[in-house]
Amino acid sequence: MAHLPGSIDIAHEVDGGEDRGAVLLIHGLGSQLVDWDPAMVHRFVAAGYRVVRMDNRDAGESTHLHGKVALGELRRSVERGVAVDVPYRLGDMADDAVGVLDHLGVDAAHVIGVSMGGYIAQEMAISHPSRVRSLTSIMSSTGAKDVGQPSAEGNRALFRAPAADPAEAVADMLEARRILATPGAFDEASERVRIRRAVLRSFDPAGTGRQLAAIWAGGDRSMALGRLEVPALVIHGDQDHLVDMSGGVATAATIPLSRLEIIEGMGHDLPPLFWGQIVGTIVEHLDAAECLPLPDTRIVPANPNDAATYAELCRRAFAPDAERYGSGPPGLDDPEVQRDILTRGHCHGVEMGGRLVGGLYMFPHDDGRWYLGTIFIDPDLHGRGLGSLLMAFARMGHPAVRGITLETPYRNPHLHTFYESHGYRKVGETTPGDHPEATDPDFRLFTYQQDFAV
Repeated sequence: MAHLPGSIDIAHEVDGGEDRGAVLLIHGLGSQLVDWDPAMVHRFVAAGYRVVRMDNRDAGESTHLHGKVALGELRRSVERGVAVDVPYRLGDMADDAVGVLDHLGVDAAHVIGVSMGGYIAQEMAISHPSRVRSLTSIMSSTGAKDVGQPSAEGNRALFRAPAADPAEAVADMLEARRILATPGAFDEASERVRIRRAVLRSFDPAGTGRQLAAIWAGGDRSMALGRLEVPALVIHGDQDHLVDMSGGVATAATIPLSRLEIIEGMGHDLPPLFWGQIVGTIVEHLDAAECLPLPDTRIVPANPNDAATYAELCRRAFAPDAERYGSGPPGLDDPEVQRDILTRGHCHGVEMGGRLVGGLYMFPHDDGRWYLGTIFIDPDLHGRGLGSLLMAFARMGHPAVRGITLETPYRNPHLHTFYESHGYRKVGETTPGDHPEATDPDFRLFTYQQDFAV
């Protein structure tokens, strides 16, 4: 807990070590630090970054103020351009974030804000530029009235009557998130669990109202954003009903050193479907801003532009299988096949000193089960623990992992021992002759599986 001036306490959690710089994650309206999916957080940690998550004031276990805000009257005053008095402003919330960095002894951080968190991150870069190594603004806007406004659906999700009790709040929040979610990607069961956990941790509708008042009183930051000298990345979905995509476009157009990434099909959420694109883009942005030597070993989202490198790695890694059975995993030595896989799977590479030396390709199944498609390491680097590093990431870096299934060639006792040493057990095998590309008539795949308590 960071104890700040004005009797404000800010709850926070830290993940990861000191390989690279610190990343500060700031969430949105009414959200808490537990709303960041641990598997997404682990992807930044695996890329070598120290990750700090925080509860904004009036959320989670941070200080909650008192008193309700007459939001209807406040909104009408703001629309008329009348000066308003609110419990606090976005600048105060930015000061809270700086206070967390002070508490942790962090001189400057890569600041990543989502929705309202993006507004806070922008305020932080404006008011405390020396504390922001880089800025990432996700599904946010500039505060200008002519951009980033909610659609009718967004207004329906935002302006719901406050729930009378926690049980009612779960149902209301679930419906709001359904309205705002990426079309076709809403996982009701997972969201219900997430909301219940957050509501049990903290339930304060009036606090969310005070945060909303801070947003409305924030005004237009365009002129101040135009003077920023910090490298900025702006990410926005083109199906966002709460903060229209025009808000992200305007933000990127306003900040001089900025890059805009529009994600087709994404709503006002961060579904796992887009984690590869989102985290991959952000890690590239952080690396460029950090300008430090890369850590010796780290795991990064696979870039489709590296398809030829991954194909050559697979060719070398599976050469013994090709010699023993007549073929390795089909197509993985083909750059075009690799590019297709890298654009649709949860694929990651392992780097040593900035050089790709292996990879892990995962694919989701129903009910939290995942299929480990392939794991491969440069043959010259076997025995360095890279395989074990990737196996740990397979579980920690993917959402809601209840179990992992994989297949491995029958005549490879080294791999069988490797998987069994990591807690996997053999549960079946394919029929010999089912694999027409194999010249070994006895060739078959053993199926291994591990279940996890969630």
